[in-house]
Amino acid sequence: MRFSSWKGEENRGRIVEIITGCSTISIKPPSSSVPKRRSGMLDLVTFIWGKETIEDYMEMALPSLLWTANIPSTQRSIGEYSIYASPGAYSAIHFSDLGRELEGLVKVNWRRLIKGEGETTSNLLNQLSRSLQRGNHIKICAPDEVVGNGSLLNLAQLCEGYSLIVYGFPRITEQGWEILRTRVKAGEILFNKDLVAFAMEHIEQETYPIIKRENEWLVSHNCPTPIVLPDKWMVDIFATNPTINSGFDHCLPYMLMEKGYPWKMIKHSETYFQVERGRHILREDYTSWGGTYPLMTKLFFERIQQVWSKV
Repeated sequence: MRFSSWKGEENRGRIVEIITGCSTISIKPPSSSVPKRRSGMLDLVTFIWGKETIEDYMEMALPSLLWTANIPSTQRSIGEYSIYASPGAYSAIHFSDLGRELEGLVKVNWRRLIKGEGETTSNLLNQLSRSLQRGNHIKICAPDEVVGNGSLLNLAQLCEGYSLIVYGFPRITEQGWEILRTRVKAGEILFNKDLVAFAMEHIEQETYPIIKRENEWLVSHNCPTPIVLPDKWMVDIFATNPTINSGFDHCLPYMLMEKGYPWKMIKHSETYFQVERGRHILREDYTSWGGTYPLMTKLFFERIQQVWSKV
């Protein structure tokens, strides 16, 4: 396997040729051929069901979203927060003190799980269509993540001018997750550098290249998470996704880049950082949609380094 020279997304229009055996895959960095669109606001979305996941959301994810420099400081830039929830999740969140605090800050749009528990694709497709009509970006807020204080505020400021924003983050071990739960439940507010320091000690999956230094890691995350500003093409292409929980990370970002959508990768943890519980809610073979796009995504993004810094 060989690569032509590539220095990141700034070198627009160049083709990286990846030779794999007898086949050649042309990876085309973005040309910004799609005009920039102005985003109204940022729509947040969560899919939630199940006792353990509800506990994670109530004890970990939601408290971090309510830290002072996240939703409270970003509320004017948040269009709505759509929560696709089971009946049990709705009751647990809506009637809680944290739920009332959330609904006092932003418009919460409660939605049923379209195909029931265990499936997210139909819910995400619905939200893509909804945010398209509203002209807003979408950020998925997983129920088992902790977002560094200040990350949402920074993220909202980045959305202007980009149809796609991507960032990488680590998953942490079960032991680490429970330690972090204790800290969050005790009322500790964690900034990005605090979460980086914690992740360095408790990272679970190192399925991507990492250069480890004393105070920072240089990370080549090969499947970053997207934030998108939907348009009709995005909605139409995602509507062809037959999987129950795959493709949004592994396929859609590179599809958009190949089409020339303006994009940006967050390259430093001081701008945005989160950690997520290591065990997955759902597992699925993402190659069942997107053909070679998961491979192209991996090979492209592992050429770009992020800095995760604890200082």
